Amino acid sequence: MSNFVFSSRQGIGKFTNSNPSFPFSDGIIIRNGIAKYTEGTYTGLNLSSQLNNSGDPNLQVISNSSLQTGAITDVGFIQFDFTPISSSSSFDFVFASNEYGQYQCGFSDVFAFILTDLTTNTQTNLAVIPSTTTPVSVKNIRNSAYNSSCTSNNPSLFARYNVANPATSAINMKGETVLLNTSSPVIPNRTYRIKLAIGDYFDGSFDSAVFIKGGSFTTYTDLGPDLTICQGENVVLTSGINPPYIVSWTLNGNVIAGQNGTTLTVNQPGTYGVIGTLPNSGCQITDEVIISNLSMSLFNNLSVCNSGAATYQYDLTQNTIATLGLNPAEYSILYFGSLAAANANSPQIPINQLLFV
Repeated sequence: MSNFVFSSRQGIGKFTNSNPSFPFSDGIIIRNGIAKYTEGTYTGLNLSSQLNNSGDPNLQVISNSSLQTGAITDVGFIQFDFTPISSSSSFDFVFASNEYGQYQCGFSDVFAFILTDLTTNTQTNLAVIPSTTTPVSVKNIRNSAYNSSCTSNNPSLFARYNVANPATSAINMKGETVLLNTSSPVIPNRTYRIKLAIGDYFDGSFDSAVFIKGGSFTTYTDLGPDLTICQGENVVLTSGINPPYIVSWTLNGNVIAGQNGTTLTVNQPGTYGVIGTLPNSGCQITDEVIISNLSMSLFNNLSVCNSGAATYQYDLTQNTIATLGLNPAEYSILYFGSLAAANANSPQIPINQLLFV
């Protein structure tokens, strides 16, 4: 991490938490106002504060795109550069706002996690509803149970309205989302810049804040989905982990001796894992994938009595993709004149020479 800058010591801070109503125990808070006002249970006091009149071009673009053309002001942010060592990065967060309830329908404060590829200058907002490009905001995550003036929007992502039960609240803000995760593919050993910013829309009233889970800003690797292989098939697993991390591979929890490359070729079932260890730090990146042998129902043996005829008919419909329990979109049945030909995958009997009865 390098080139760390931030908006104000009053607007950002590190926090610890012991209240089970909040989904994590420590992290960083960024607020478009005074961060300390978020401390403690909900009181209804200090809901609004303003530290500056600064805007932000990224937040303004996001606000304008949702038809909010008023100015973004009182921006709080942190920004830093980082160089990932794997192909993905992610972190966990909670968004909270004092606009919930009374002001969740018409407009909302804006926040963003802007990832910039410093090689291409490509920018991406990562603070979005999962599996969409819709920004996280009071308007886009809300529950009509706490404001009948508008319908719900992604209510499953709204966690608590603290005004309704202040005694069990963990923060002094009206409402908050569930724990959300954001992730992005990145190119190992390339430098990126991340800006975590939040601003008031139009005025400095009714602050919003974002909480970043401690230790969750990480780069990670993904070996892909679990796989099914056929007998004799080889599959290459790619770790996505690069130096200075040291790579080791495991099979069913046991380290595979001598396998320290960035890829591993496997041809037998089991749970395969990769471990990337950063020397002298104890930091590790891990992932696992399950490799299974292809299983299917047994073929029906087809036979006829030798009557001396020149040709014989077999009911091949007794063995189909469906009766074998396979997915017809992935598998097909081929016919061979002998076991040796099947093992060699040649020569195959042409389909026009087969008689289905």
